[in-house]
Amino acid sequence: MPKGSSSPAAESSVGSDWILTRAALNKLTRLCRVERYLPDSALAVIEPTKAQAPRSLDGVNVRHWVTFTSCDILEEAADEGRLPAWADTVVYDCEAWPHTPRYEQADAIAQIQRAAVLSHSAGRRLVAAPSLGLARRLVPDAPSGTAAYLASRLVETAVESADGLHIQSQSLERRPADFLEFVMAVAERTKGAAAAFAVTAGLSTNPPGSPPTVQQLLACVRSTAPIVTGYWLNVPDPGPWCPNCPPARPEVAVALLSLLTPQAGPLEPSPLHRRPIGN
Repeated sequence: MPKGSSSPAAESSVGSDWILTRAALNKLTRLCRVERYLPDSALAVIEPTKAQAPRSLDGVNVRHWVTFTSCDILEEAADEGRLPAWADTVVYDCEAWPHTPRYEQADAIAQIQRAAVLSHSAGRRLVAAPSLGLARRLVPDAPSGTAAYLASRLVETAVESADGLHIQSQSLERRPADFLEFVMAVAERTKGAAAAFAVTAGLSTNPPGSPPTVQQLLACVRSTAPIVTGYWLNVPDPGPWCPNCPPARPEVAVALLSLLTPQAGPLEPSPLHRRPIGN
């Protein structure tokens, strides 16, 4: 159903302090009792679509989301009743990569609108997550990915059609000032959105290129926390979904969370992992 309908999914917020894939969360829980560092947080966990009964964390407000990189696959799942009952939110992760069909990339504005209709018709919220690389394909003459993103109308389309926007800002995290400038510019364009519209920013422990430091990630969070509703903390493995990524660094994510919650005390290792955790 269209955005703005009376459905509970359309009316409530998709805001979340942290977003993690289930694989990333598993990496963190092997290192420490991660729930100690999310005491007052809302956590959205991106689950495999075939998960039967997703697990929660004690004392943490956990919501379960699913992600689709193709509107065609989302439409098939919705038409066949295969959207999991436990998922209240769909993420449309449209990027300039093999997992999103080229025709969807070329027509990304219409595809975000299509994903919103499909998600709302199924009683789910939609978070649009177009990448900077996708924006470069839409606005090839732009001087940079961030300029292309701002010129592409991807943000405005998300505001008009979806329930939230995820900014894939992680490529800027090694330059916290640039990270802040870009996130502020995007957030400025969402000011006319409904009150429940959520804007989140992306972070990564191991993006392609040189490894970011914990202090760089911390600076990005502290500068943008008043602007966004949360962060997708990526801890990817090298492979088809991140072919240029170095090995995952979950210890960096744990160190970041511990610095943001000093009241939780020293890092407490998980029973599954007794090595000291550094940053």
